[in-house]
Amino acid sequence: MNTNYDIDFYSEKIDLDDNMQNKIKRALTTTSIFIILFLSALALYHGAIGFATDYFGVDAKYNINGFSNLDMHFTNWSVKRATLVFSLGPILVLLAGLFFLIKLFNHKSLPNMGRYITLWGSIIFLNVFFIQLANTPLSGKNYEMLSLYHGFAVVFAWWKFSGILLVPFSILAVFILFLFGYFIGDNFLSFSFSSKINVTQKGKLAFLFNVYFLPLFLSMPFVFLITNRTSIIFNILLYIGFMIVGAGIAFNYENSRTVKKANKADLLNGYHLEKHFAALLFFAVVYIFWS
Repeated sequence: MNTNYDIDFYSEKIDLDDNMQNKIKRALTTTSIFIILFLSALALYHGAIGFATDYFGVDAKYNINGFSNLDMHFTNWSVKRATLVFSLGPILVLLAGLFFLIKLFNHKSLPNMGRYITLWGSIIFLNVFFIQLANTPLSGKNYEMLSLYHGFAVVFAWWKFSGILLVPFSILAVFILFLFGYFIGDNFLSFSFSSKINVTQKGKLAFLFNVYFLPLFLSMPFVFLITNRTSIIFNILLYIGFMIVGAGIAFNYENSRTVKKANKADLLNGYHLEKHFAALLFFAVVYIFWS
């Protein structure tokens, strides 16, 4: 079916009968999904590395913010062991992100909300992977700065990669995030309640702000409530990563003349109390017991 419509068919001033209450409900629904997936990504990333240190008997204290204490003078450290331990978290979040991405484009068995969750899952988990990769030139060998010294930063340090050699990895990671946003962003428009939104630049930008940029800002208080001095820089970098993806989304929406077919129902415009409850419960458990 041809989904390319004349961009002038609909007026920029067309009344779509949308109101502030509907916009708030969409933003809150997305925020709850974001919080659950974001905390899950951090738990997988830091938890996998922490589990590996426990397995090898390293004296370490860790939680969802990473390590609060790590014995880098552990007598049994070696290049091989450091590579195995500190690659586990990045590899697992990369695999999880790719899993979400594959499910997104092979979604025949998924309900619409399932597709929306996989869309955000691919963005969040892949962002964690590429930001920790982009972070490597910043951390260097400064293992006293535990906020940055984890993941591939540790692996590259053990392999004697200098900061200059790591700069291309950082540039590549940022470029991939931008391209990812450029190509993935129009999937958000399929969750708008009217194709009339998707045919105008103003309508597309308003909807993308509603379901992408606004939830990022709404989630910040929750994320930074569990953040401590160990993870503050890394979590800020993660949000910068989301904005890089957002820049790719915004860049593409301005240049695309394609109208994305919208869902018949306003999927995100609901109270979705179960999602809000799950997000608050997950946040509370992490805040109380693992932050």
